[in-house]
Formats: sequence, C-alpha cells, structure tokens
Amino acid sequence: MMKKITLLLMLLTASFGFSQALPFDFEGTLDGWVGDNATVSNGTGSDVLEIIGGAGQAWDNANVTFASAIDLSDDANNTLRFTIQSTTANPGEIHQHGVSFQSDGQPSYEANFQTVGTDVLNVELDFNSGLGSRDRLHIFTDVGNLGAIQATPNVSGTDTSSLSGTYIIDNISLGADPVGADATLSDLQVDAVTISGFDSGTISYTYAVANGVTLVPTVTATTNDAGASVIITPAGGIPGDTTVEVTAANGTTTQTYTVSFGYPIELPFDFNGSIDGWTTGDGAVISNGTGNDVLQIVGAVNAWDNASVTFTTPIDLSDDANNTLRFTIQSTTAAPGEVHQHGVSFQGGGGSLEANFQTVGQDVKNVELDFNAGLGSRERLHIFTDTGDLGGIAASPNENGTDTQGLSGTYIIDNITLGATVLSVDDFELSSFKAYPNPTQDSWVVKSKNQKISSIQVYDILGKQVLSLTPDTSEATIDGSSLKAGLYFAKIKSDNSLKSIKLVKK
Repeated sequence: MMKKITLLLMLLTASFGFSQALPFDFEGTLDGWVGDNATVSNGTGSDVLEIIGGAGQAWDNANVTFASAIDLSDDANNTLRFTIQSTTANPGEIHQHGVSFQSDGQPSYEANFQTVGTDVLNVELDFNSGLGSRDRLHIFTDVGNLGAIQATPNVSGTDTSSLSGTYIIDNISLGADPVGADATLSDLQVDAVTISGFDSGTISYTYAVANGVTLVPTVTATTNDAGASVIITPAGGIPGDTTVEVTAANGTTTQTYTVSFGYPIELPFDFNGSIDGWTTGDGAVISNGTGNDVLQIVGAVNAWDNASVTFTTPIDLSDDANNTLRFTIQSTTAAPGEVHQHGVSFQGGGGSLEANFQTVGQDVKNVELDFNAGLGSRERLHIFTDTGDLGGIAASPNENGTDTQGLSGTYIIDNITLGATVLSVDDFELSSFKAYPNPTQDSWVVKSKNQKISSIQVYDILGKQVLSLTPDTSEATIDGSSLKAGLYFAKIKSDNSLKSIKLVKK
C-alpha cells in the first residue's frame, strides 16, 4: 500500500511540458526561450517573442535549447527565417544583430543581420552545406561582427554592441525555400518609364505630374516570379494613389505597392485652399487658417516645434542673386510688445542652412532673409515657431539673442517665395514724395511737395506689377483694396525724378 501511495505522489509532482522544436509561433507561450542578459516576454499581444536587450551588454540574447538537436547537414532544408522589428529605434538608426546555432564543445554556426529604424525585417539566412547538428539557437540583440559565419547573406560592418533596444520576433522556422512565395516586383513603370529609384523592396513611391494635368498616368508592373499575379487599381484622380497588389504563385503571400500622384511641391507657396504639402514636427499643428488661405501653425512648448515641407525637386541656393527667402508672419496670440524668436532652416544633404528672426506682439512681420553666396541645394524647408539661437547661420539679417523655446503661440504665414532681390529703392525716406496712411487696410494717398506725378506703378515683392496709375497731379490715391496683406513697392515718376517708396498693406 505504501509503495502505491509513494508512486502516486511521484506522478503528482512530475513536470509535464512540450518539447522545444522548430517552428516557433509564440502564440501564448515563449516556446522555451529564455534571456541571457536580456529580458524576454510574449509581448503586448501575447503572440511574439519580445526581447529587451541589456543596456551596453555585448552578448545580450534570447536562446532556446531544442528537445532534439537540429540537423543542419541538408543544404536544401537549412534556411532559417523569422521576422524582427525594433520598437524603440530612431528613424534610420542601424542596429546589428546575430544568430548562432551552438552546442557545448562544438564550433558555432553564425551570421550577422541588421535592422533599420522600426522597419519590419524578414530575415532569411541560408546556412552552408556540410554542417552538423546543434542543440541551441541564440539571437543576439546588438553585437559587433560575429566570427564563425556559416550562412548567407551576412550583413555586417556596424558594431552596435554598446546600444540596446526592444525587439519583437515572430515565426521562426527552418526548412526549404517556399515554393511560389515571391510577391515582389522586378519593375514598376509610369507611362512606360521605370520610376526613379525603384527597388523591389520599396513599396511606396511619390510621383509628381505637371501642374494642370488631370489624367492619371498609366502604371504597369513586372513580377520577379512569372507565376505571381498583379492587380492594378488606378487612382481616382490627382492627387491620388494607384495601388499594385501582387499575389505570389502560392496564392497566399501578397505585397501591395503604392504610387502616389500629386502636383509638384515647390516655391512659391500662397496657401489658397491648400497647405501645399507642408507637414508638422515636434508637436506643432498646422492648418489653412480661418480664411483657408494661409499656413497657420499652432506651436507646442517644445524646442523644435515646426512646420516643414519637402520639395519635389531640391531647392538650389547657389545663385546669390536669386536666393532671398521672403514671407509674412504674424502671431495671433502674443501679448503687446512680447518678443518671439523663430528660425528658418533649409535641410537635407550637406547640413542645415539657417537664420533666426523675431516677431513682436501681433505685428505683421515681412521676413526677408538673403542667403549667402556659394551655397548648395537642400530638399526641405523648416520654419520653427519658438527657438533659441540656431547654429548654422547662412543668411542675413540674423535676428537672435532672445531664447523663446519655452514659449508657444499661434502664427499665420503667407506668400513664401524665393527669388531675386526686389526692385532697387534709392531712398525709403524720400523728401519729395510721401504716402499715408502707411501701413493701410485699403488705400494710400501719395503726395508730392512741388511736382506733378505722371505715373505710379505698384509691384509686389517678386517684382510683379499689380497696379498702374497715371494721375498727372501732385496728389493721387492708390486703391489697394484688392491686394493681399504684405509688402509692396511703388515706383513714382515725375517730370524730373523717378523714386520708389515702400508700402505696407495690413
């Protein structure tokens, strides 16, 4: 009787579990994986392997010991596959990782691979022929170059062993190449021309059509696998997206490519009914404003809150005679006399080209920044709402010295242009002519002391004539009711003089 009771107790205290064997899908279980200088869990959805790397640990990893050693001798069936994604990396930041099949007392079989930012990476490592069996698999979070490389591809060269991060891994398998699982394209064309920069691994493209074009261009696609099929759904109009859905020969693997059609994003910007491709950064909010005809920026109390735009074609700043940036800006929230410091920055390739400027209270500011000679091209323009002093100063004037990055506000910006210096002005403080009221909301009176005014021509800041008068009197009224708020120049001609005067429309 005692023997039976003892046997029953032994059965009750025995541990039961599943053998650890590939593949691993991590549905509600870690499948026997443990951490070494790293923390592992099933992640937020309880269906992945989440690894939190040990900060600064050279060999932090997750590993599993198989119930039976894994045989890597069959070259046709020893390709390791899984997906991995960093959830903490900065955009464009490279992290180098590694895998290693190991057994005590035996050489390791290893390979490096890299992730970029928070992009999902489909890892596929084809191990070499003639290998033996190993009973453990390690996945290292951040490493230098591993040394016992036995698989291709081997992506290395960036030592990130001092970095760390959080990574989610799923669907680890080992086996033969799947039949008919390729859902990628070998070519993607718009109107019979391959899209610039096409790569089978890049699925989103932006394509600019000429202003005024309304017909959606024709998109055609060629698959890498002849057995794959393609469905192309044209955009409904411009702007719009044409999608190319590729289905692999196996009927289950799919990939969708997108071609986004739009009009060129380029200077000048007038914001009439559109924010003209501008986006936000560091907490700022943008809109077309109350009248649907300006760029309104609601700043956040952050050091680099801004509105920015990426041009379809990079802006060339090399011509010193044609690289003056102009726009109007007004705070709608500042207290009277309150100074706010802002900044502009041309960025993208070759460093930032920057300048500071300031607004006071709710006064309209006509910004005019003459960028230096000998500059190159830049692909983005940022306007920062409230900043400290920017450091890559490449324009004049440069108004700085008041750090307002701890402040915020709402600003309206309009008529952003880049071009030549405006009309030559001999003398803004003219003795022979005067204009009043200046600034005005509707019209100006121009008066001469002792000469008849034969003609008045009004130009905007780009040098475009917007009004013309021939009063033939010593006093004339310029009706500016149809003009937008901003800076203008009046060229005033009399019998023996030609002068220019600055006019401001509120």
